[in-house]
Amino acid sequence: MINFNMLLAIVLCLGIAWLLGSFWFFILKIKEQEDFVYDAFLKVLSGIFTIIILYANYITGFNTVLNGLILILALFLFRNRKTDKMKYNLKFCFKKKYLKSLVLTLSIGVLFFFLQAMFFYNTPFNNLPQGDMNFYSMTIDFLTYNNVESFNSSIYLLLDGKNSPMPYHYSEFWMSALISKFFNVLSSEAYVIVTHSVFATILVLGLLALSRKISNSIVLQIFAILSIFIVGILLFNFLEQTSSYQLANGWNAKLIIVSVFLVWFSILLLNNNKFFYFPLLILPIISIACSPSVLSSLAVLALFFILFKKKSFFNPKHVLFDAIISGFIILMFYALNSGSGAGGEFDVNSIFYGLSIDKLKPLKIIAGSILILISLYILYFIPIIPAFLIKQNFKNYLKSIKFHLIFVFLFLGIGLVLWSLTNPIHDSMQFFYMPSILFLNLFIFIIWAKTFQFLKDQKANKKSKYLYFFSCCIACLLVFNIINLNKTPFYKFYKATNVYSEQYLNSLKQKFDAIPKDKAKIIAYISNRENLTEYWAARPSSMGGTNLEILTNNYYVTNLNCFITPLDEFDKLSKFRLESAMKSNLFYKFVKAKKLEEINENKISELQYEFIKDKNIKILFLSKNTQLPNIFENEVDTIVFDHLSGKSFVFLK
Repeated sequence: MINFNMLLAIVLCLGIAWLLGSFWFFILKIKEQEDFVYDAFLKVLSGIFTIIILYANYITGFNTVLNGLILILALFLFRNRKTDKMKYNLKFCFKKKYLKSLVLTLSIGVLFFFLQAMFFYNTPFNNLPQGDMNFYSMTIDFLTYNNVESFNSSIYLLLDGKNSPMPYHYSEFWMSALISKFFNVLSSEAYVIVTHSVFATILVLGLLALSRKISNSIVLQIFAILSIFIVGILLFNFLEQTSSYQLANGWNAKLIIVSVFLVWFSILLLNNNKFFYFPLLILPIISIACSPSVLSSLAVLALFFILFKKKSFFNPKHVLFDAIISGFIILMFYALNSGSGAGGEFDVNSIFYGLSIDKLKPLKIIAGSILILISLYILYFIPIIPAFLIKQNFKNYLKSIKFHLIFVFLFLGIGLVLWSLTNPIHDSMQFFYMPSILFLNLFIFIIWAKTFQFLKDQKANKKSKYLYFFSCCIACLLVFNIINLNKTPFYKFYKATNVYSEQYLNSLKQKFDAIPKDKAKIIAYISNRENLTEYWAARPSSMGGTNLEILTNNYYVTNLNCFITPLDEFDKLSKFRLESAMKSNLFYKFVKAKKLEEINENKISELQYEFIKDKNIKILFLSKNTQLPNIFENEVDTIVFDHLSGKSFVFLK
């Protein structure tokens, strides 16, 4: 059933953000924006992050990496100190022109609420979102109940050690934590409905502002809105990894928030604004996966202009210095708070060893990625062909986006090199796809917009047929993406009662509702060997698909399967990755501390029992067709078994 309180939450968030943004315009004496849509984009974006930073500081006691945004703002004010400021009056905000921007913002937010609600809400239980939501839900709750920015939640809760911040992407989690706390809803609902809708609204405002910067055409603005779902089109699957390259800017909040700053960066670049790079300085703080490619790209660009003494609208020395400052802010925050622990699995020696397993792997990654990207995106460039057939010089229209093209190649090139060299590290592909593919999607719309502008200008010369052809091609591509939205990973929601029996879900909900909300529900995950033959299932961070995100909050899963994982069935690199990850697993450390000579199947059950007793864990989760070890029989209070999935929860005395 649709929860209209979430619609209220969206309206409140956007409305308050708009007012806070107006306040910032007043304080910083920012001049009126000619375009009311761009005005709304800047106000809502600055207002939302004001809310997020304030809440994050309130919960963590001012120990959040997002304070780096304040330092970036201070750096911007220093760089901009000589610019003439206008006398900004708060009355400007309430001009009809700018009130219209507020109405537009709220209207877009309402539309996204109904879009997300259509996919998420259902009866008697809401639909199951994409698999990452299970992990995201735990991370959001850990922020709320334990006041620290970390995703190693179950480890911290079972140890007496210091809770140290870990690099990740927390802005959307803080937004979800605030909504979950204030409106008393599950963190998954807050994330999927409110956080997604709010950030998607900002993204659409940015894309509308970007399109209006090029042309005021209503058709182009409609294309701008739909372009958030641009994704590589799979014509032929010649490599099994191809689907990993299919990402759309508007698929989930993690991708959306990165895309928002890429849009802002693109607008400033179109304006030849000398501070165009500041949104990129923010990105590494918002999402740590962006830092290597983004900061390296800025450094390479700046060094090129410095070494070859090229002239441009920006100061390359400032770009280089400020990129170093952004990286230094992140480095110092985690060095002071977490030390070497902030690196997680990122270890230089491990990288070198992993590279030695397959010395040609980096080249395979680069060559394979280039082929995959060409195959996925070639259709998107076909509509611009007519522009080159017209005698007038289309290249002149493209000069204004030459720096956008340069950054496409910088992000792609540097991202690919960094990923290829760090490929032994789990999930290092994010160094590549987070900025590169998302900006490539955005660049496709930008070049479409410039082509549209060019063809429209040719209409008086009887070239309208080219414009109609172009518009029809774009419309077909965008409609194709919309039609296939429910087949994409982040919109492929599953009806809960098709996956699990209603009795099973009801029983679990009753059991978890009986536990106080502020009491952490620690769950030990036990699997059989047969369920651990795929890489992601074998990861020691895997939770086996508990899917509790639609039932309860404040739960954390710890994996007890390291010693039954069939490592020898994996290729050398996957085996190396799994073995590296296991070293951080709490149960693995617990067993290794005993320095046992031999660990057989019976011994593993005994060790699992000892671990569970030692950590006072009262809930077990058994994956599909996994039998409860005999040693637990006298400890069982209740077993909740699901005949559809074969999974079960065991509640101990």
